[in-house]
Amino acid sequence: MKISIVLGTRPEIIKMSPVIRECENKGLDYFILHTGQALLL
Repeated sequence: MKISIVLGTRPEIIKMSPVIRECENKGLDYFILHTGQALLL
């Protein structure tokens, strides 16, 4: 099973960093998909 982590903005990357780190530590098969979404105000 492959895990996908979908991120769009910088705050999401920061919030998901512990999850990504844990995937690395456990040797899980995962990939990160960054949508390139920009935060427009």
